[in-house]
Formats: sequence, C-alpha cells, structure tokens
Amino acid sequence: MSILYPVSMKTIVTHSGSMHPDDIVAVAILKILFPESDVVRTRDETVISAADFAVDVGAVYDPVTNRFDHHQVGGAGVRDNGIPYSACGLVWKHYGMQLCSHEVELYEEIENKIILPTDAADNSVRIYSSSLRIPVFDLSMIVKTMRPTWKEIKADPTVIDKAFTELVEYTIKLISRIIQKHRDVKLCEPDILDVYNSAEDKRYLVCEFPVSKHSFWTMKSRIPEVRFCIAQAEEDSWYVIAQKDSHGGFLALPPVEWRGKRGEELECVSGVIGACFCHSVGFYMDAISREAAIEMVQRSLV
Repeated sequence: MSILYPVSMKTIVTHSGSMHPDDIVAVAILKILFPESDVVRTRDETVISAADFAVDVGAVYDPVTNRFDHHQVGGAGVRDNGIPYSACGLVWKHYGMQLCSHEVELYEEIENKIILPTDAADNSVRIYSSSLRIPVFDLSMIVKTMRPTWKEIKADPTVIDKAFTELVEYTIKLISRIIQKHRDVKLCEPDILDVYNSAEDKRYLVCEFPVSKHSFWTMKSRIPEVRFCIAQAEEDSWYVIAQKDSHGGFLALPPVEWRGKRGEELECVSGVIGACFCHSVGFYMDAISREAAIEMVQRSLV
C-alpha cells in the first residue's frame, strides 16, 4: 500500500502495481474536486471497502457509494457511440459536470479531448484511422511512455508510485489548462458579437482586440455571414483568420497565388502594401496595419 498525498478527510483508492491512463485521469478528476483528499494505491480489500472513492479497483460500479470499476463481469456499460466506460469515464459521468461548473460546452470539450480517448484506449477501441498508420501521441501514449520499465522498478520499487503521482499532477494541470483556455476564449465572445452587430459589411469583422482561432470558429453559427475576422495583435500588427465551413474547409480564402508567401513577395503578388504573411493553406494572414489587413480581406472577397 502506498500513500501518495497527505492524510485528509477523504480517501481515494485505486489499484497498486502497473498504472494506466484511466486510473490516472479518474484520480486527477477527483483530486481537482477534492484537493485535500488522500490517494492510496492498493489491492487490499479492507482498505478498498473503507475508502470514500474506489476507482478502477474493487469490481463494483455503484455511483451511490462512489465505486467506479469496470473490470467486473459485464463491465460497466457502453456509450451509444460504442466506447465502453472505463474508470475514467465512470467518474466523469457522475462528477464531470460538477468539475465544469455545469458548463455544457466545457464538459464536452474535456470529454472529447481526454475522457473518450482514454476510455477507448483502455478498452482497446480504435478511434483513429489513417492510411499513414502514424500512431497518435495522446494522453494514453504519454502514460505508456512514462510508465517505469521492469529494470527501473527492480532497482527502485517505489518508482511506480512516484511516476503515478507525477502523472496525476500532470493530468490535473492539463485539465485545468483546458478549463482556463476555454473560459478565457468565452470572455471575448460578447465583444465579437458587438462588432458583428455593428458591422456594415458582415462578411468580415474588424476587432480591435486579440481573437483566437478557436473562439472565432466556435462562434460560426452566431455570425453566419462572416468569412474573415481581422484582429489586432499589437500596436502595429494585425492578423486575419478565415472562418471554417461545416466540412473541415473554409468559407472563403485568399487567392491561391498569395498562399505561402510573405514580405515583399506577398506585397507584389497581392498588390497590398503592408501585407506580411499568408499561410500556405490561406486560413491565416498577417499585416502591418489595420488598413492593409482590411484590403487583404476585401481583395480575397472579390
């Protein structure tokens, strides 16, 4: 048995021995909600039965008593999309909304980025497919990479618990970062809507404040006519973001001959003095001035 955090009122128990992404994420979720809780890694049934939370151990799924295992006969259920629940998904199912302060969009973002891939990996469900056959280095792969080897464990049996603690702390930071970025993005949405409502030509917005690509793209349904967003990065720096369509492409893009060019070459081919850069795909452009950015967009809309 290994106690990894200071003693407190609540105890979270998971299995000892090898660590997996689902027990790490499940513990991280509970540690965010109950930061003073004590984490114990054990297979001692007496300790498991006395715990406030038992995750990925105990062969019981009972949210009323905070038992979140999926190794029992019949498992712990399967989602409509075919991905079975692991300990991670079970904890998220009952505590995810609380962690997200009942923000549905944030809940879905964390579920799609962390929870579903983790449950899929733990249940050997393949969710990534490509003819390139390049493995996706997601959280599950990070855990596998950081898992100590048999030689390391033989040299120091405590190394597995230390690695578990580090990965729980990393996952807490990762989830917390997703939450922070999501909420910061939401802060500028009212300002974007103000610009949209007052724009004479709603095909493009001119925002005198920074706008993230994610923020602009997620607002598509509320600003349907908008093809480009012009935003200010610094005093003498402006950038342009193209709006996505519903098929993974973009509603409008600059001329093909602009793409991948920069500096004087871009100024020459575009005819816009102050044009600095155009992405090779075309969804992002830089300009020295507000006027240059507007001209780049207007020429792209012809």
